[in-house]
Amino acid sequence: EHEVKNEKRLSYTFTNLSEMLLYERRMKKSKKFASKAVEISKKGPRKLLYVQALLSLGKWHLAQNEFQNALSILLEAEKLAVKHQFKKEEETIVTLIGTCYKQLNDQGNFIKYLEKLYDLHYTL
Repeated sequence: EHEVKNEKRLSYTFTNLSEMLLYERRMKKSKKFASKAVEISKKGPRKLLYVQALLSLGKWHLAQNEFQNALSILLEAEKLAVKHQFKKEEETIVTLIGTCYKQLNDQGNFIKYLEKLYDLHYTL
């Protein structure tokens, strides 16, 4: 039980540390902590931590203009967020997925995600 609690803390801490480092443009360390958070939280029972870690890693790829990599990570996060009804995270994820599609010049999916975002916003 103590080990599980520590894993939750580690995942949460690594995700937030990754976000802070991303904001500071310390990219190598940011990716390291985001990847570690994904690795730890994927095994754990709390899917919210996993979704948040995926979101952090997706943001990292977006910041690097690696839109295809960001997209695959964010689509995985979206599936879990929808399944577990993590509405707040889903709204952020959908926004970032839309950004990826826009940058990849995928007009159809960009519009689809704009519509999804509108629907989510008015059901929160």
